[in-house]
Amino acid sequence: MKLAVVILSVIFVFFSCKEEENEDSYTCEPVPLNESFTYLNLLSAVPDEVLTGFVQQPTEEGALGRNKNGYEHARFQLPVTHLANYAVHFEDEEALTAFVKSIGYAFQYQTTDGDFEFIAPPEAPADKQPLSVDLASGTFFFGYGLGISLHALSTSEWYQGLSDDHSSKQAIVGWQSNIESLLAYLKTDLELIKEYDKASPNRLFFDALAFYTLGEYLKDGSAQQTGMGLATHAMSLREQTAGYFIEANGWDSSYNGVALKLGLELYVLLDGGELKNILKDGLSCAADWQSSRVLGTGEISTEGNTRVYPGGESLGGREKQVDVEKTAYSFFYMEALTSDQRYADLSQLILEFYTP
Repeated sequence: MKLAVVILSVIFVFFSCKEEENEDSYTCEPVPLNESFTYLNLLSAVPDEVLTGFVQQPTEEGALGRNKNGYEHARFQLPVTHLANYAVHFEDEEALTAFVKSIGYAFQYQTTDGDFEFIAPPEAPADKQPLSVDLASGTFFFGYGLGISLHALSTSEWYQGLSDDHSSKQAIVGWQSNIESLLAYLKTDLELIKEYDKASPNRLFFDALAFYTLGEYLKDGSAQQTGMGLATHAMSLREQTAGYFIEANGWDSSYNGVALKLGLELYVLLDGGELKNILKDGLSCAADWQSSRVLGTGEISTEGNTRVYPGGESLGGREKQVDVEKTAYSFFYMEALTSDQRYADLSQLILEFYTP
């Protein structure tokens, strides 16, 4: 169902003008972000129909994403975050059950060292098989999905109010050794992933949040500090004048949106400190630049992108597409954190363009 869009003409003019600006001459002016918001506050800022629209129904076995066609890797269970978000926002036990089933599905493929099996699909080109470090990165993605979901549940009064013998709660408690094993694996691969992701801020934020949220859940302060260090490095990878995150030595309107969403999520998880201040200023500018990539139609322009564009990068033999979800979410987050309605209007415009 298409989302209703009400956009004032002045907004089109404002962002059309920004799109035409020369990045070399444009200087971002940071705007204040609310410092007391929580992750659940951010979810409340996303319209109900949008939270619902990104929810996937898992298969009977619990598979999501590409895994629905046959298990490939835990990475593709990342949509579990939408199930957890839906569950806590709508206080929905059916969504909670689906979340538990989907995480349980992934853990069936966990290896003894805490990593996850990879099974290449039969149709995958022989020359497009992922490298071992790509698979390690995928495990960090899953770590983020699990960790941020556990944070949402553990901070939800509704979830905490469920009885201790509730089947979903018991299942989650039963994952303790799996989660510990997963975090231990992430620590083992830390130096590898730091080298691999050193110039990819979007992946560094996945890594940072995996460490921070799983560390929070397991009460592992050193893991949280590791996550904060990774995020600090990600924040250093910005074009300081225009504000966008640098990907492959330039800008990318898809991956900037990814880094922005994840960075804002980390921002609200932090109680304070130097990193929160760095995020507050830098993410405001990244959002401002991201808005300049939105055309008057709602399409996210890929012109000048270094990674995602027609003929650009692929994953498993499939060309990458603009990550609409991350930009839409990040703009709803920004509207909540700044009280600037333009961001919510832009999100609606984007979703209208990309809704079938």
